[in-house]
Amino acid sequence: GCIFSCAFCVIPAINQKKWRARSPMSVVNEIVFCINTFDVREFHIEDLNPTLDKERIKEICREIERRKLDVIWKLVSGTKIETLDEDTLKLMKKAGCKYISFSPESGSARVLRMMRKPFNHAYSLEMANVMHTLGIKSQACFVLGFPGETDEDRKMTEQFIKNIAVSGVDEIALFI
Repeated sequence: GCIFSCAFCVIPAINQKKWRARSPMSVVNEIVFCINTFDVREFHIEDLNPTLDKERIKEICREIERRKLDVIWKLVSGTKIETLDEDTLKLMKKAGCKYISFSPESGSARVLRMMRKPFNHAYSLEMANVMHTLGIKSQACFVLGFPGETDEDRKMTEQFIKNIAVSGVDEIALFI
């Protein structure tokens, strides 16, 4: 689930802005089950807010490390970048995280307000650089053509895409 109310997203209508998390032990137990049953070693995790509870994601990482699991895992949905920090990213990398997707949506603060999407552009540049330095591949996702978006807004998005690429983002995804 998701605690946010982004105007373009169906999730708030489905889950009433509630976020429910499985316990770290349950998540790691499922990873072990997949390893033992299917010999799976790479996991592409579809979770809207896997890092919303920092202590939870850290505990998942610690448990992967404690069990000495040789796995690769990727956060392939739009992780909320403001929920990350350098220490958490280091722990995630050590536990096998190789990829994080996050979603600026727009380079325009005006469009983000219309979207009801909280996003810190400056912080995302910093975290993109940290991920790059750590060797965690990253993707930034953008929505183009949101109702009310102007040419000026799109130019701001284009400039932000250039800035975030320079900061170390590996992939850009554009959604219409």
